[in-house]
Amino acid sequence: MLSKSKTTKALLYSTAALSLFAASHVHADETSNWAVRSVDQIKADIAVSDNQQTYTVQYGDTLGSIAEAMGIDVNVLANINQITNIDLIYPGTVLTTTYNADNQAVSVKVETPASETSTTPVVAEANLTTNEVTVNGQSVVAADLTAPVETVSTTFTNMTANPYILVGFMIITVVTGFLVCSLGVQNGVEKITKVMMLALLALIILLAIHSMLLKGGIEGLKFYLVPDFNKVAEIGLFNVIVAAMNQAFFTLSLGIGAMSIFGSYIGKEQSLFGESIRVCILDTFVAIFAGLIIFPACSAFGVNADSGPSLIFVTLPNIFSNMAGGQLWGSLFFLFMSFAAFSTVIAVFEGIIACFMDMTGVSRKKSCYINIIIMIILSLPCALGFNILSGVNPLGAGSTILDLEDFLVSDLILPIGSLIYLLFCVCKNGWGWDNFIKEANTGKGIKLSSKLKIYLTYVLPLLIIFKFIIGLKARFF
Repeated sequence: MLSKSKTTKALLYSTAALSLFAASHVHADETSNWAVRSVDQIKADIAVSDNQQTYTVQYGDTLGSIAEAMGIDVNVLANINQITNIDLIYPGTVLTTTYNADNQAVSVKVETPASETSTTPVVAEANLTTNEVTVNGQSVVAADLTAPVETVSTTFTNMTANPYILVGFMIITVVTGFLVCSLGVQNGVEKITKVMMLALLALIILLAIHSMLLKGGIEGLKFYLVPDFNKVAEIGLFNVIVAAMNQAFFTLSLGIGAMSIFGSYIGKEQSLFGESIRVCILDTFVAIFAGLIIFPACSAFGVNADSGPSLIFVTLPNIFSNMAGGQLWGSLFFLFMSFAAFSTVIAVFEGIIACFMDMTGVSRKKSCYINIIIMIILSLPCALGFNILSGVNPLGAGSTILDLEDFLVSDLILPIGSLIYLLFCVCKNGWGWDNFIKEANTGKGIKLSSKLKIYLTYVLPLLIIFKFIIGLKARFF
């Protein structure tokens, strides 16, 4: 039996890592409620005078929507602003467009307010017939204002389209993860994650404070923290509950074995129920602070809060690129985010290794070597799903193999696995309630009350089944 202090730390660090991905894991329909303004809304706010149109950018606008509303090539605005993402433009920016007799845009004037990276307003005016751009009195002739701008999103797309990059780094991650696990829980998992996660926790606190102090960040805070019951009614209370439960299942890795395997290593000095409360507190803390980073920053820079890979690899890089000291903050964030991802991988691999050892009786190192090969083979479809196998759409048009795997894990394995764990603990045909509560309450700390027997035996299983059914309904109907 390993010491309580070591294994509990490993469990907490892995929990923190999983929590960091709470915001990026949510399905697209769960974040689509960011206040994105439509083209029609923008058109309604455009001031028209003779042959000119003037518009002041508001929160929720995207450059693409503004361009469509004002009849301008989106690449023209992107080139004038020299921005890194066509969906990024500062609220408060004033656009004035002049049109000819054929109602074609002939000039565009952009007045950008002071920002984090520029303490003085910037005025840029472009002549679309000559491609001459004047910025604060200095004129240059651009080769082609309609030429596409290299963006973060295109860079990310190009990367995912390259099978050699994805497969190569997948192999590196798998091999490294299993090699760390081969050292054992104390010498491998705990030592590797300890420094990484403590540094990451400190960094997210600093980033959260910085984001909340950004000009315009208060709107993001309101969106994040102030309940909107109209949105709840629009989406449906049941769907909101299911989304919350999905987040809880994912961030705590319920029903898939990660928590169980680390829990099995913990000694009997402290009660399991008390340790579980610490895990939940840390999970909630990290998830809240992740939101405090993302939403105020998105609001400050007029970026729509996206979901999934787009949030991590497109939205956040654009925010850092426009933030004072953004290169330093961004580099540190993604360095330690890589650590968080790696620690999550290690936590999952540990469960696989332990299960394989129990089933076959082989040593830890041999289990790691065998599972390296198995995991690489099983991971290939996902790595190739964005490029060579991009034509495979298992869940309909536009879906990828990763979407299928997300469905299998989030909508099937997590709830079903949790239900099996629960029934095993409370039913007499499994472990049984008496044995379960005795084990949970062994040691010092908060005890699990026997009064919860009815809830855990009858109510909670029904809630999990409810979440399972509603999740499938939301996915396919």
